[in-house]
Amino acid sequence: MRTLALLLAALAIAPLAIAEKADREKEIQVLADRLTADDTKREAVYEGNVVVTQGTLRVAAARIVVREDAEGYRSFVATGAPVTFRQKRDNAEDWVEGEAQRAEFDDRSDVLKLLAQARLKSAQGEIT
Repeated sequence: MRTLALLLAALAIAPLAIAEKADREKEIQVLADRLTADDTKREAVYEGNVVVTQGTLRVAAARIVVREDAEGYRSFVATGAPVTFRQKRDNAEDWVEGEAQRAEFDDRSDVLKLLAQARLKSAQGEIT
């Protein structure tokens, strides 16, 4: 139980700090059935079989909304049944996998939040 509590605390504080650092430098690829973009709102909505990849990171969702603030930082809200992700841990031969009904990511803080029926799994354990 203590190991699970430590894993939860580490993931809550900085979930992407354990991610493969080289991924941040890789090209982002997005596949979706539909894209609606509004330059005035600085918003893009990807819908239908959305798959985002960047290096070892892979996110799949039914819908992802991307918003950019005036400083150029982006926030992402993914919804699906469920949203899934998988990414290699930095300096380890381990993968972190997760799923939830909703996921939110803010690239300013590098924090990923899994909401509603969330599950996170790695070689260190699993939390739900």
